[in-house]
Amino acid sequence: MVVGAARSSNSFPLFGFRLETMTSCSPRYLDLLLKGRDNEHVIWSGKHRPALTGQGVYPRPVRIHYLWLGVGGTPQSFVRAGMLGLP
Repeated sequence: MVVGAARSSNSFPLFGFRLETMTSCSPRYLDLLLKGRDNEHVIWSGKHRPALTGQGVYPRPVRIHYLWLGVGGTPQSFVRAGMLGLP
């Protein structure tokens, strides 16, 4: 799965997002996705959605699902992918 923050604002209203919030919420959503991938029960809190307090993530994968981080635009996005160990 390749994940990343889209910069085309055309689809944002479809998902209930505003362009001005994408810089602050996309790293948090990636963190949430990685926690759900790596842990059966997730404890997480963020600014843009209700907190998770140990809820189970089901169904669990039968094998490891690889995530790739789609990057571009700034060198910092490449650095972030490397720091997270994501191709």
